[in-house]
Amino acid sequence: MLDTRNRDFVTRDVPSEETVRLPEGTARVENHFDMRTSRIRQDWWLETEGRHLGRLEIRLYSVHELLRMLRPERWSHVELFGGLDGRPFVLESPRIVLVATK
Repeated sequence: MLDTRNRDFVTRDVPSEETVRLPEGTARVENHFDMRTSRIRQDWWLETEGRHLGRLEIRLYSVHELLRMLRPERWSHVELFGGLDGRPFVLESPRIVLVATK
């Protein structure tokens, strides 16, 4: 099973900045998406202290890239979903969930 963010959703719907509640307080997250590399970089800042918590960089994939990686000679069956609850995948799905069977 593979669960990851949907690249096509991120290119349209991820804000340049968002807030996340943490046990230490509220974090401000600055999102930067590079279309050339399909990487999202996130800088996390603790709002109350203005302290930089760290940077996260993730390579995002589209459905066709992931399906191509799951070659049919290795997997007998691959199912595609738009969430862990089994909802159908649509381009607007925030997540890509693939379940592959040997």
